[in-house]
Amino acid sequence: MPHKASPLITLHRCLTRQVDKPSIASLNATEPRFVCPDNSGSFLAYANGTLYLSQAWDKKLIELDERGAAVREVQLERRPVGMTIVDGAFYLVTVDEEWGDGRFDRLGIDDDASSIQALRSLPFKPRSVAFNGEQFWTADRNNHTIVSFTLVDVAPRA
Repeated sequence: MPHKASPLITLHRCLTRQVDKPSIASLNATEPRFVCPDNSGSFLAYANGTLYLSQAWDKKLIELDERGAAVREVQLERRPVGMTIVDGAFYLVTVDEEWGDGRFDRLGIDDDASSIQALRSLPFKPRSVAFNGEQFWTADRNNHTIVSFTLVDVAPRA
């Protein structure tokens, strides 16, 4: 259900295609856009011509088609608060129900949630994750800092 701002205005969480050097005028309603599934979306990742959306509140990863419709959903046990795709796998920063207990996880792009691998505990509240070809980067939300690490730094938990 869309979030209601007032009886007269309905707010939607939408995705809009961005072009080089956009102007405010180019972000009007005539640009290609679609409402996110369940009117909810947190982070985006793109690989091999496919766009993926995460939903932190609903604990989902969603594969989208070119019109923004859900093609496949992966229901997670934890809240995804950041995702990127590297070598055919999602790398996620996730948190528990209380938005704490940060963790760095891996899930094959075509796998179901039962295949998720917890790679590392994060001793802070992470938000977002990016990969620059050498290192992963995430934000330490409460300390207003950026943290980097490599997969060599990550040992899977038993």
